[in-house]
Amino acid sequence: EHPSAPGMPYGQEGRAGIVYCLELIPQPPQTTRAKFALKVFKPRFRLPFLVSQTDQLANYASLPGLKACKRTVLTPTRYPDLLRQFPELIYAVLMPWIEGPTWFDILIEKKPLPPDTSLALARSLAQVLVRMEEKGIAHCDLSSSNLMLPLLAGGKGVELVDLEGFYGPGMVKPQALSTGSAGYAHKQAAGGLWGPEADRFSGAVLLAEILGFCDEEVCQAAWGESYFEPVEMQEDTPRFRTLIKVLERRWSSNVAHLFERAWKSDTLLDCPTFGEWLVAL
Repeated sequence: EHPSAPGMPYGQEGRAGIVYCLELIPQPPQTTRAKFALKVFKPRFRLPFLVSQTDQLANYASLPGLKACKRTVLTPTRYPDLLRQFPELIYAVLMPWIEGPTWFDILIEKKPLPPDTSLALARSLAQVLVRMEEKGIAHCDLSSSNLMLPLLAGGKGVELVDLEGFYGPGMVKPQALSTGSAGYAHKQAAGGLWGPEADRFSGAVLLAEILGFCDEEVCQAAWGESYFEPVEMQEDTPRFRTLIKVLERRWSSNVAHLFERAWKSDTLLDCPTFGEWLVAL
């Protein structure tokens, strides 16, 4: 059930589908209730390539922040009886359920985080992205709604979700490439994001937002579901100057410079690596 709507299923709708929370009722003598996420895709996103992609994503399920890589796809060959009964579940994906708010939830609240919490979240995200960078893999659509924060729900670190646009060596290229999410897209993203450097700009924006959100001035300046209004990306605006000022004052001129490099970059390769971010943090 939805936590605030008894009797209604707990589902969250995104661009490609709806994610439901499933709870496995234990049979005695078991007592632990296991939770899973079931992503049911909208018709145009029910794609056979998800099967081969899932096999390849499994290689990265043990990396920090990538629990959602451990998934099962409901295919016609393996689950024919189930899909005859519920045909809308074709190519749906079953994954671990991740407890905690999204970064979107924090942005919308506009309440400052304790500085040590901002730093812990930023370090955790940087560590996840460094490991991915070193493996030559990328999420390709980082945004506030794709970043889960278990750290704020009694767990550890951060987790990335919505992995259907994932890039990795030898992986199947999606039929429709992401052009980046509003508020996180580099000007180069208009041609489609698919490559090991795809996360450098959007990741830099997320890191800057998280670090800045320990400051009331940044919280109040936030546009909405992202700190920046989509039309002002990579422009010298009051929001940009506010964030740079706070990053420098709260964290260091080095951290502010890293974000400025990303913001003023002509290409994704001009953005700092996540290794540089992690060293600075």
